[in-house]
Amino acid sequence: MDLELFTPQQSQFLYPIEINEQSFEDSQSFIKNKTLEQNSLGATQAKTQQMVYQQKDLNYKNFPKLIGNNFLKWVNKQVAEEKIGQIPQGIENLMKSRGKCKQPNFTIKDLQQLCRDQASQKLFQEFMQYQLFLDLFHSNKIADPYSYIPGISNYFSAAEEPDKMKSNYLTRNQFTQASKQN
Repeated sequence: MDLELFTPQQSQFLYPIEINEQSFEDSQSFIKNKTLEQNSLGATQAKTQQMVYQQKDLNYKNFPKLIGNNFLKWVNKQVAEEKIGQIPQGIENLMKSRGKCKQPNFTIKDLQQLCRDQASQKLFQEFMQYQLFLDLFHSNKIADPYSYIPGISNYFSAAEEPDKMKSNYLTRNQFTQASKQN
């Protein structure tokens, strides 16, 4: 192999650069001095504020919104993979409500409306049974996906009778009291 092919040649785009220990040390000291100067002025010094949450506040916070967002992502994926032919009316209504605003806030009432349609109800139950826990488990925003299992089971079973869907607070209290009794 000829080493001349690998040696840099002067061209209009390549400029010869002298690299020596002195220039490297000078640049390092310049960077350190600049950083110390900025920190002493406070211009780039980051101020952090630690936020403390109690575990009970994290569980089930905005759970219907979490379910709604993940459900619609799952439905869109199923449609793209042609596993769902026609989108049921309940899911279509949920998609329309999401399309109205950039940050939709799904509520229990929205999920109840979704489950009134038989075909939408079956898809919702399939999602709750097979997919939601996996989404929570792989989410970097959820610290403890196992704590959501009671809520998942509540919404799965309540899909049969949408009027019996409970609020996040009631669900959390019900399962907290049950675990204390055991």
